[in-house]
Amino acid sequence: MATFPTLTPSSRTFTPGRHPHSEIQTLKGLQSRVRTSNVILDQQLRLSFLGLTESEMLSVRSHYVGQRGRFLSFAIPDSLLSGMTTPANFTPTGYSWIYANAPQVEDIPCAQRYNVSIELVTVPPEGANINGFNLTVTASLTAGAVSGDLGASAPGAALTVAVSLAAGAVNGDLGASVPGFNLTVTASLAAGAAESFINAPSAALTVAVSFSAGAASVLSQSVSHSWATAGEAVLISNDRVGYQFTVGASAITCQALGLYMPSGSIVERVIIHRVDTGSSVASVDITSSANAWADVSITPVVLSAGVQYAISTRGVSGTERTVYRNHTGLTFNAAIGSISYKFGSGDSLPTNTTGNAYAIARFLFT
Repeated sequence: MATFPTLTPSSRTFTPGRHPHSEIQTLKGLQSRVRTSNVILDQQLRLSFLGLTESEMLSVRSHYVGQRGRFLSFAIPDSLLSGMTTPANFTPTGYSWIYANAPQVEDIPCAQRYNVSIELVTVPPEGANINGFNLTVTASLTAGAVSGDLGASAPGAALTVAVSLAAGAVNGDLGASVPGFNLTVTASLAAGAAESFINAPSAALTVAVSFSAGAASVLSQSVSHSWATAGEAVLISNDRVGYQFTVGASAITCQALGLYMPSGSIVERVIIHRVDTGSSVASVDITSSANAWADVSITPVVLSAGVQYAISTRGVSGTERTVYRNHTGLTFNAAIGSISYKFGSGDSLPTNTTGNAYAIARFLFT
């Protein structure tokens, strides 16, 4: 995901999005509304850049071409929201942006400058949709008799019908663990000819297939924090680094822990400690992926409302390693607050305060 060029706009216009829903009109003139999604769609950001150099103008064009027009989503730099005291209000956590249409370029020949205007719209976070699944069901028709106009009965034919459910998505506010469900699929065989020892007239058959209740589990749709860019890469000792936070007014359930490192194949132990007791409430060893989040599911853990916790990571090998810090555009989920950055040693609760922002460990929750 390529970040938009670091340019400061001359003007901004922000239009809040909409919550998808359906409106149902009754015969009596009453109206019911049904919410159809837990995301916000079509948030718009219109930007104007006045007096750009040719190089700056071409950087916008190159970015548009690189994103395949409206096809690929991307992050926006802090410069696009410079001057705002709370830019997070205009960039919801987890959402990215796509072009609403092609950039408009106005050439100013006498000044060899360019005025550029663009319009962006938000794309919901991936976690808003729970990944679908593939199921294959085999239904067998037992041998029977096919009767026709000839007045005779033809010996039955044993048929096997394969019904495949294509990959799809299960959507809902529940996010992480979707309760099991009962599903009935009806497969209809179109009228055709059944052949045995004699030819019989065609028959229309219907097969009913029922799935027993089950459960599908996936990662949560909410993340503890996000950033625009990973920040600076620095070589540090094998300290445990991370941040301390306080859960808001409602308890949250941690479903997975994650790690982001400059290089792959590094094994780190990510731990969540409860600050008042110093005890570990969640822990997992994660093998890093280069410049990508590596998330590992854990047994769900409830983080209590109003309680302080700390999430941190430390290399299992005990040697120096390169990590990211002081991330650009770092924002935290509204479900947590009172962030302070900590470091320590071993697998104990890190208690030393640092001015450097270490947010290379994250947690996913509902």
